[in-house]
Amino acid sequence: MSQGHPTVESDGEEQPGSESESDNMESESSLKESQYGSLEVCLRPCTRFEFPAPRPYFDRSGPYQCFYLDAYKGITWTGYTGPGVIWLKNIWKNDNATISPPFSQITQAFYERDFAINTLNHVFMTVVVNEETLGVVEKLYLDNFGRLGIQLVEESECSMMAWACGTPQFDVLLGTRLGKLAAYLVLGAFPRGSRRIVRIVVQYDWTTEFPTLRFDIR
Repeated sequence: MSQGHPTVESDGEEQPGSESESDNMESESSLKESQYGSLEVCLRPCTRFEFPAPRPYFDRSGPYQCFYLDAYKGITWTGYTGPGVIWLKNIWKNDNATISPPFSQITQAFYERDFAINTLNHVFMTVVVNEETLGVVEKLYLDNFGRLGIQLVEESECSMMAWACGTPQFDVLLGTRLGKLAAYLVLGAFPRGSRRIVRIVVQYDWTTEFPTLRFDIR
């Protein structure tokens, strides 16, 4: 886990913006198809994922709320919610945790404090440091750009990649520890067959030099 930055790391096994904002973000990124056909790639200086300033959980005056469990019986969960979106900033579970609610259920519970679950469209996971997930992301960057994501950041270039459901790259990302968390959230929160993850977007953060994942739900 990196020091000084919020991180997304999951060591525990899981059990079972609004849409217009994300559409605008992608249209402005001049996404283009790569050799994989279904892969959308933006490789140019661009605006990174922007996140609103959340209010603390006790301040109910705004739409974005921050929630956290700080080392509660071996579990840490820090993130915030807004209309149609969840951000996970720091999740971690100690091997000796005395309780083990799945992170997917914790995430759902925080979202449902303010919004109906059927309004959820996007799940962000910022500053991804989980070794398994990070390794898969870096392999995808090497395959498509010939460079690691961190090298693109150092060269002040923005690289955004997106895969649609059913592609091999999508399946690999969804099979990582953090991808499974998003999948379990969808499986547990919605009636069977009613919602699914349709796309996974990856972008490196210039300030932290770690990737951010976005799971689009429809």
